[in-house]
Amino acid sequence: MKKNGLLFILFLGAFSFMALEPGGAAKKGLGDRTGSPVANGTCGSSGCHSGGSFSPVTTIQVLDASNQPVTNYHSDSTYTVKVGVTGTGSKQYAFQIIALNSSNANAGTFSNVPTNTQIVQVGTRFVVEQKAPFDVGSWSFNWKAPNSTSPVTFYACGLATNKNGKESGDQSSTTSLKLEKTTATQENQTGTATFSIKNISSVEMMTSGSNFNNGSHTLSILDINGIPVRSQKVFVDNESFNNTINIANLSSGIYFITIDDKDKVQTLKFFKK
Repeated sequence: MKKNGLLFILFLGAFSFMALEPGGAAKKGLGDRTGSPVANGTCGSSGCHSGGSFSPVTTIQVLDASNQPVTNYHSDSTYTVKVGVTGTGSKQYAFQIIALNSSNANAGTFSNVPTNTQIVQVGTRFVVEQKAPFDVGSWSFNWKAPNSTSPVTFYACGLATNKNGKESGDQSSTTSLKLEKTTATQENQTGTATFSIKNISSVEMMTSGSNFNNGSHTLSILDINGIPVRSQKVFVDNESFNNTINIANLSSGIYFITIDDKDKVQTLKFFKK
């Protein structure tokens, strides 16, 4: 009787360990399931999730410091990557994403992934994936661009599930997003641009810029957490501008003010009294 009781306890312990083991395709040894050129299929490949009818849509966005989507990247710059999955009638969501250069080698570095999300090495490449399905299909984390001239393509597979804890009754979709490397001409133009705060009061702030590209630009104010609180368009003529932005309704504290120049962002820090 004691022996049987001991075996039962050991069984429970083993079951608990398996139940708590982090999930995710890569963590379980299934590798890259994003549908990339080097992937081992997708989340919907044979032997994986299937049978659902949620018509899922997977999206990728890469955002700069002012929370604006980009189509080009600057070497060694850090961006925010957002992955979204939607599905009609779906109850939980999962995903996997990878970034590859034109040779299908790993491109850049992922970091600051949210709770219950993980970075897993697959060979010489890295994927980001969930540890367990989420009730909301939205994830956000950082990506540092490589010091490279190669385009970078993000590949992602999203999964919409029926929350039955099994692989049946789920459905996946894939997507990709390609970022070109910013040209040397663009970087040189941005490198000579000068952005400054001319005057600041409790009501308004005056800014100026020179050597910017002519045309419409976006000037944004972000709080200490990088969340945009105000933005407006600025028109640059003869490569310069003078602009006044109302800050009367901002609470006292530290803020950042940014302005884009092509796909690069100039940022200044200021204190609102």
